[in-house]
Amino acid sequence: MKVVIALCVLFVGAYCVPVLDEQLNNQWNLFKRVHEKQYNSVEEEAN
Repeated sequence: MKVVIALCVLFVGAYCVPVLDEQLNNQWNLFKRVHEKQYNSVEEEAN
């Protein structure tokens, strides 16, 4: 029974990752627009 619960938790966690990533990306883009931030490269933006 514990194995089934653990698998369900892992499945739900893996399912939610793309949704969270999209939400964070939208928030990041909004932040950059509001504060007029511009970066020269993806590497600079990641730091």
